[in-house]
Amino acid sequence: MVAFSCSRTFPSEFFNVLPWVVDFRAFLSRALLVVVVVVILVSIVLMGRLAASWGNASGVRFTSVVAGSDDIVIPRVFAAGDDLVYVPHLGHLGMLFSPALFRPVADRVLP
Repeated sequence: MVAFSCSRTFPSEFFNVLPWVVDFRAFLSRALLVVVVVVILVSIVLMGRLAASWGNASGVRFTSVVAGSDDIVIPRVFAAGDDLVYVPHLGHLGMLFSPALFRPVADRVLP
């Protein structure tokens, strides 16, 4: 008869690796903290730059091009801006190649 024993003890090598795992987890948590702090600082700097340029951006004009048969961008009531170009018989992709839009777009883009 053969007897088997089932031992639930860990080998001694496990305890040699355990401090490294704990140190690595501490390293990852510190690295994550550093990344979060850097992202916050960069965001603060960028928000300051955006706030400083608000006066320049307020003079920018917007033009909305609205297609009457557009089934992709719905509802069309969200089209807003200083200038509105309405093309009644075009769809969403039809606006891209429509000669009816070349002149209105060129008039607004070119000086």
